[in-house]
Amino acid sequence: MKTNEEMFHQLDEYMKDQTRDDLFGVLCQAQRIFGYLPFKVQQFVADHFNLNLSEVFAVVSGCDRFSLLPKGANVVNVCLGTACYVKGAAKVLEKCEEVLKIKNGETTPDGKFTLTTLRCVGKCSLAPVVQINDRIYGNVKAEEIEDILNQH
Repeated sequence: MKTNEEMFHQLDEYMKDQTRDDLFGVLCQAQRIFGYLPFKVQQFVADHFNLNLSEVFAVVSGCDRFSLLPKGANVVNVCLGTACYVKGAAKVLEKCEEVLKIKNGETTPDGKFTLTTLRCVGKCSLAPVVQINDRIYGNVKAEEIEDILNQH
């Protein structure tokens, strides 16, 4: 595991070839390096490009891709798009919260799971859909959630 100093150095090296126009890409790279975008990282990027922190924060807070908090080792996304919602995604989400003992947007105390929702995975024919990391689970029923989570 890299130290904070090493991660900031890696980000600094990446930013050397970037311009202000590349802010979104730089923030994506920063999140890949750090796992999330704490204010120290945002300030570092802002300073590099001679921007106000508020300008960087506006980009970070305006995009679902970015996280201000560390995520767990396994990110559980419950799709709440129309097809998924109609087919019971709210019950699936409720069961995830019950099993993990956290609410949507939170991370378990052991750092193993983060529970989030999203609007569409693009797998409407498999509704309701749960995505854990890069794996898609389709036609999920609330009673299957515990078994699915135990696989991770």
